Amino acid sequence: MDRGEPQQITVITETRNLRSQPFIQSDDQISTGKHWEEWMESIEREFRYFRITEPADKKDALIIYGGKDISRLERSLRDEEGEDEYKVLKNKLNKYYLPKKNKHHARYLFFKMKPFRDEYTVTYVMRLREKAHECEFEATCDERILEHCIQTITNQDLIKRAISKGWNLDKFVEEAGQMEDTCLQMMDIKGDHRDIGTSSINKIQSNRSSYNRSQDYITKFDCGYCGFEHCEGNKCPAYGKQCRNCEKYNHFASVCRAGKKKQQYRAGNFRREGRSVKKTTEEKIETDSNTDISDYDEDEDYFGETIKHIMKIRKVKTVQGIRDMDKTVTIRIDDVDVKVEPDSGADVNVMDENQFLKFQSNTHTVIQY
Repeated sequence: MDRGEPQQITVITETRNLRSQPFIQSDDQISTGKHWEEWMESIEREFRYFRITEPADKKDALIIYGGKDISRLERSLRDEEGEDEYKVLKNKLNKYYLPKKNKHHARYLFFKMKPFRDEYTVTYVMRLREKAHECEFEATCDERILEHCIQTITNQDLIKRAISKGWNLDKFVEEAGQMEDTCLQMMDIKGDHRDIGTSSINKIQSNRSSYNRSQDYITKFDCGYCGFEHCEGNKCPAYGKQCRNCEKYNHFASVCRAGKKKQQYRAGNFRREGRSVKKTTEEKIETDSNTDISDYDEDEDYFGETIKHIMKIRKVKTVQGIRDMDKTVTIRIDDVDVKVEPDSGADVNVMDENQFLKFQSNTHTVIQY
């Protein structure tokens, strides 16, 4: 180097810029303690990386990067004895943020854990091991994790092999990983991702074809109340209409059964009159009584058929699907529980709305003089 040239000096400046974000406390005390542990692990990792070893420097960094809450707690919490300033502050904050350890609650949360959908067994075991640290299982930690995996994992083949061969936790995780990797490789070889799409399309098409076939099986019949062809259960056009023949409701005169029965009765009488030569008064009286009985039977049959018809077209309000046991209440009589059925009204309407309106229109006002 020539004497006339200036000497080159290199200055190296070391900067320590931590990336930790301020700690934010949540409303839940349990989750706050978990977040505080994770935050402390993160900032202490940065202390080691940037070689911050002095207790005073670590304390200042904890207050600066911890946020306003950490600075406020450092002033308000009672000081503890100790030479290491950082450890004293850390202990005060741990007592404030961390909840009291309760192994029974930790074990309750541990046994509630279940694998997520499509979660690998290795990942599930890692979550269980992390939670098991709080349960104080000590030497039986691996056995407890393996037992919980057997109880919660849905792979029955893996569970059978683990029980029959007496695997420990490490062997169980190894075999589970190999089995899961093999299944993924087989799916990739067979191209199941394409087959799944094709099968889903075929399934949709088969469902549509079965739906069309089911529509074809819906049969129509000639209604005995209106004479027209319609599906069973649909609204019948004869509902609420008055027959011109017998003046009864819910059927047309073209299909009136009263007229047919009268014709059959007259035809029978005509045949009997053709065979008989002489009629006596007793026979006439007997015939009149038979006519009354026939009319009564006709009304009974017609009433029953009408109720069935109205039930099909959903005009009678009934309590569907209620058993006799469901309509009872329990009362106590002399310290004995007895189930009784309360008088809550009829289960069906004995008169439809059209007949009720007809009665209202025929009501006459009586004026008293």
